[in-house]
Amino acid sequence: MGDFQNFHPHIHIIATDSCFANNGIFQKGQHPNPQVLEDLFRYEVLKMLKSEGKINQMVIENMLSWHHSGFNVYCGNTIWPHDQGAMEKLARYIIRAAFSQNG
Repeated sequence: MGDFQNFHPHIHIIATDSCFANNGIFQKGQHPNPQVLEDLFRYEVLKMLKSEGKINQMVIENMLSWHHSGFNVYCGNTIWPHDQGAMEKLARYIIRAAFSQNG
């Protein structure tokens, strides 16, 4: 069994979906389209790997032909400030160790 058997690189992003405009009015943004974000994320990662010489165009074309791209974007439900349970669940998730603490 290799060290990378369960290797699953990924990132987590917590983003606001609303803000105060310059006129002081609170504006809620549109819920993002996960497929659009997934396509953009895949494009940027493959572009970066190609620019660093890690992959070439043939590898990119091969990967783009896969039925499952290997990329996934999940956009969860809004967590409202008064939803104490959801905020606690998110906080517990955030403080989990990013890497296994076991040797």
